[in-house]
Amino acid sequence: MDSKQIEEMDKNFILNIISSMKERYNLNEKELIELILSQKNEITIPTSIFNNTLGPLETVVKYLKENIDLRFSEISRLLKRSSTTIWITYRNASIKYHDKFIISDEGYNIPIFIFEDDQLSILEAIVLYFRTNLTLSLKQISGLLKRDNRTIWTCYYRAKKKKNIK
Repeated sequence: MDSKQIEEMDKNFILNIISSMKERYNLNEKELIELILSQKNEITIPTSIFNNTLGPLETVVKYLKENIDLRFSEISRLLKRSSTTIWITYRNASIKYHDKFIISDEGYNIPIFIFEDDQLSILEAIVLYFRTNLTLSLKQISGLLKRDNRTIWTCYYRAKKKKNIK
């Protein structure tokens, strides 16, 4: 098989995927393109930024503002919180923790889309994501987020109750 045949196979494969996604999720072409582009540029939050000084919301807001360079309105939209809440949270976080976060490769990355559910607190959303999607133990999660085991346990069970998960 030459490279032109392989390229044609790849093109057909991609077109088949697009066609099946359009049918399965009832999307038009514009919606599908937006979905693909949004996944390409998906923002993730590294667990290495969590510390004992800042709360989870403060940590996420400070990271998105200083490291990703988002505006308060964008952060507000992503986290489903009011712009005022985001601004005050950032101001308080900057007072408590002056330095920009240094990102390390250890740990996990948290996709920003888990914060779309405004029923859950930031910590509840993170714990529920780690527990249900990555099947991490509550002890592992507490180590990653630098929080007490009992806090993580409480957040997990509150999140499960809110989402009616057994």
